[in-house]
Amino acid sequence: MNRIIAAGLAVAAVTVIAVAVATTKFGPKSSTEAIREAETYATFEQKGEYLVRQAQRFVGAKNYDDAIKTVEYILANADPTSARAQEITREARRLLAQARERLTEGADQILKEAGSAATEAKQELFGGHAGPPEAE
Repeated sequence: MNRIIAAGLAVAAVTVIAVAVATTKFGPKSSTEAIREAETYATFEQKGEYLVRQAQRFVGAKNYDDAIKTVEYILANADPTSARAQEITREARRLLAQARERLTEGADQILKEAGSAATEAKQELFGGHAGPPEAE
């Protein structure tokens, strides 16, 4: 009897873990899909809990735009008093700003490196002259 209970608990634990991993890894690809899926839940609390999980998943996947859109939907429609939703919104906006800043810095660095490479190539090609030698 104890073996049957233990086996049942083991199967239940594996199922819970598999569902958690699948939901985290293979959940909706966008805020629009998450919101559409949330509409199938019966109560505002269920919708809010589901959408908060999806927003957290989007943040974890560095999909900050969809995290923000999802949380803004929660605040506007499902649970405007959700402290967790407001916290996720702040965090997603902060991370999005950091990501944009890093992209800008990266683009500036790439442009700087490209300019330096072009200058070096020009010097190698034209031996320090401003351009190709004049044809005689």
